[in-house]
Amino acid sequence: MKKLTEQDHQYLKALQESEFQAIDQFDKTVLTLTGGAFGVSFAFLKDIVRPDVVTPQNFLVAAWVFWCVTLSVNLTSFYFSHLAMRRAQREYRAG
Repeated sequence: MKKLTEQDHQYLKALQESEFQAIDQFDKTVLTLTGGAFGVSFAFLKDIVRPDVVTPQNFLVAAWVFWCVTLSVNLTSFYFSHLAMRRAQREYRAG
């Protein structure tokens, strides 16, 4: 393996920052879209279709449960991503 120059280190740093920003934007977009869909489903159920009219309520409850699971997994991924970035930085500095 070749010895990295200062320019190589700068390039790697730029790549890491770009990757982090892309992942951050993706996660924010996913959270925004799921939150919006959750709000729309509540409004749709409450204002347009009355709850007593909805026959297969199991599907709606399942969708809300899966939304909560998705949100929890997404937030957990934020946490572990943060930990992984710190560990990678420590290991990189250590050599």
